[in-house]
Amino acid sequence: MTIPLPQIQNSIANSESYDLSRWGAPIINHQENEEAGSTWDQDGIHRVCTGTGTTIDIYLQDYGLLRQIKQAEERVLLVGFTGALTMRNGKPGPFFSGIKVAKRLKLPLLAVADPTISKCEELIISWYAGNEDVVNASEIIGRWLDKLAHYYKARLLLFGGSAGGFGALSVLPYLTSQADCLVWNPQTSIARYMPKFVLHYLKHGFAKKFARIDTKAAVTREDLRGFLEETGVRHDLQSNYRIPENVNLLFVQNNSDWHVKSHALPFLRNLKVYDDSEELIDRNHGNISVRVGNFGRGHIAPNKNTINACLKYLMDPEKNAIDASIFNSFLVNSPDNNGKVASSNSRSSQQGGLFPSTDDFEISARQEGRTIVAQIDIRPGVFISPTFAFYFLKEGKRKKIRSYNADNTATFEDTGESDFLYVVGFVADDGIRIFKKVRVNTRA
Repeated sequence: MTIPLPQIQNSIANSESYDLSRWGAPIINHQENEEAGSTWDQDGIHRVCTGTGTTIDIYLQDYGLLRQIKQAEERVLLVGFTGALTMRNGKPGPFFSGIKVAKRLKLPLLAVADPTISKCEELIISWYAGNEDVVNASEIIGRWLDKLAHYYKARLLLFGGSAGGFGALSVLPYLTSQADCLVWNPQTSIARYMPKFVLHYLKHGFAKKFARIDTKAAVTREDLRGFLEETGVRHDLQSNYRIPENVNLLFVQNNSDWHVKSHALPFLRNLKVYDDSEELIDRNHGNISVRVGNFGRGHIAPNKNTINACLKYLMDPEKNAIDASIFNSFLVNSPDNNGKVASSNSRSSQQGGLFPSTDDFEISARQEGRTIVAQIDIRPGVFISPTFAFYFLKEGKRKKIRSYNADNTATFEDTGESDFLYVVGFVADDGIRIFKKVRVNTRA
């Protein structure tokens, strides 16, 4: 049953998490099953009603640029997907990405808002997968983008990173028109992401089913997969997924990102870009191109110059060779031989708390006679398969090391007295490494 538009406007629109007025743009309403027509010939926020009170919000910018291009010339329409919000700070949705990129490239833009983030002010990430009111969000978005590509007679150029990359990839199977897609460091399986964020997504996106779920609970990937299966959303692009022949994909991946093992390789192996024994290297395989970059340590996005260059490459109908140097925009120094680890190893400081941080574990150290006893306690539900390591420091110098293993405790024998005894504890988990230093309690 189709809900009348006035009822739509009284549902999400009046919630504190949703405020269209802050964009200062015209608002145009559409029904999910209507065809694209002249109502799309204007800039503004186009709201597609799904029939359940939820809307898919699409921001159209610079429609006039489409009209300026003669029909004999190719039209390119940029489509932006939003990644995780590192600093929401109570801001209401919807959120649109790609506005500045489109201006730099002088292209018209369709920016797609994630409907679940728009609906739930508690969320900063939801992968365009949908919520209890619209479990097929990626399908609706994909089919509408395809309608618009045919209506505008334009080639779509989709792009997004991380969770936005998942969103862009998830809509590709629904495109029948010629399109190109750029993703960088994308998640490709929600169940293989950080448990606390997946649990938050379930709790707030599917409150009727998971309202009481403990977001700090210790869960396995299989637990998360089972929960996600219950929702009915498309959460896994690592199996039963194909990219249509009419779509060209440029997959850009930072080489030190933990996503390489958990997201990039399983996804690309499923598409037969690599076999099971191969590692991630630059490769062209049919309509898929993979480029491995060096953008910084961890889950670091390419800089805007690299993204611009990749988009310009995809804009070119001839697809002339792309400059390989753009994928080495950052050189990473390894930890020095004295065991000092740069703060850049803690990606949480760079990504606004999207990844485990020093707030997610505690380290204690005490002296018992001539023995130093150290222990790390982690917050439940944050890590997947953590391993632990320890440094024992005396008078500012590293004296002993306990290498990484699954034991969260360590002991060190020390025969001399000192008021300057410290232990550094490390937690490594699926490519992430964070650390914390604590003074030894000599009065225990």
